[in-house]
Amino acid sequence: MSKICVAQLGVLLLLAAVADGLAADPVYYVFQMDGKPIGYGEVTADELTLDGQSLQRLRSTTTLRFALGSATHTVIRRATTLVQPDSGAPTYYELTQDTNGNVNHVECKFEGQQVRTWQWREGAPKGDPKDTPATSPTHILGSNDFAHWGLLLKAAAAQGANGTAELTVFLPDVAQTQPFRLKRGEPQNLDVAGTSHACQ
Repeated sequence: MSKICVAQLGVLLLLAAVADGLAADPVYYVFQMDGKPIGYGEVTADELTLDGQSLQRLRSTTTLRFALGSATHTVIRRATTLVQPDSGAPTYYELTQDTNGNVNHVECKFEGQQVRTWQWREGAPKGDPKDTPATSPTHILGSNDFAHWGLLLKAAAAQGANGTAELTVFLPDVAQTQPFRLKRGEPQNLDVAGTSHACQ
């Protein structure tokens, strides 16, 4: 079975993004399968004002190219997430995923105690949304979206005084909420590009 992992400075950069509140400069991650690079992730953040409301805009691009059996797959995921700057609570999310030329879209609007989600293929009608109940606060976690992981870890750090945090997470790919439990691990040294770093 193939093993996919995030390599090089992925873990360290993720923790740095939490500490710094997601920096304005792009942050990059490298994906590896069986020890070989198969793609990268890029995260950028900026501020904008929409309908008189200040929001943080997170952009995430993930590009993967890998072989499964005799077929080569190229996946490009481009996502934009709007969140409340202080709480990290999402207000809007959109994703375009291109898999070997097959393009799909996801759009989510967080409205009070529900999330409205549209999913459609390129060229097809957008159709009606699926409404999902969502208790407050709800966080967001899209596949391979390191911006979302940064928000999630920041929320967990604010809540987890005893080293454990329990959060409600909305998964846009399946339009469902899920309880999520994070527990802080013991400090350890991690070897990154031949240099040892103290991590937790």
